[in-house]
Amino acid sequence: MTSEKPRYRPPTGSNAEEKRAWASFYARVGKESTLAAEVVAQLDKDSELKRAHLALYLSCRESLRTQSAREARNQRIAQAVRWLFHVLFAVPAKLLVGGLSRGTDIALASLPQEAKREPAVRQVRRIARSKTFSADKAQFDQQSKQQTG
Repeated sequence: MTSEKPRYRPPTGSNAEEKRAWASFYARVGKESTLAAEVVAQLDKDSELKRAHLALYLSCRESLRTQSAREARNQRIAQAVRWLFHVLFAVPAKLLVGGLSRGTDIALASLPQEAKREPAVRQVRRIARSKTFSADKAQFDQQSKQQTG
């Protein structure tokens, strides 16, 4: 007695529609990875059917490997594009912002002292020039001299 299993024999009453369906699977599994995954799942459940359609099973597995390789390649390309975008746009923008910040500090330091004064200084000078303030200040100075001296 041999340990070899008998070959799968399709039922004799197989209709042409069934054969067309299998033929369409052979044609479509190379293009549609979702169909290939479904066919592999079905063929994994039934070992006799898997032996009968071994070429279809292998085509499906190849389609799934190709799809996986395609997705991995697309991820590598996307990573390269993100890196390139970062190098071409994000890094120069960051350097420009940092440079402008330092440039602003340098520009403010190089301005004349008059321009850097606070607005309150101008207000104090205007008040000091007014006549009422001059009189009040003179009176205050006179009082402080009398107290100290």
